Amino acid sequence: MDVRTISEFEEGHIENAINIPVDELGNRVNELNKEDELLDYCRTGNRSRIAIKILYNAGYTKVYHMKERISVWVQQGLPTIQ
Repeated sequence: MDVRTISEFEEGHIENAINIPVDELGNRVNELNKEDELLDYCRTGNRSRIAIKILYNAGYTKVYHMKERISVWVQQGLPTIQ
């Protein structure tokens, strides 16, 4: 799950990622399935850490933080789509 802004997401994201900006997540958590595993990422890691706290507080337990963030993903030449 990409928690960056819509414009950042449109610049490039990991294939099959869903975009819910962290500022909207509190109002949109019900769009997600609590049984799914969720890997959260953003540009620097700050917003995804906030997103994880929001999800845990909403009862999600299978939530993971992408330690290397999207900026490192891109620097390593890994694929993104627009």
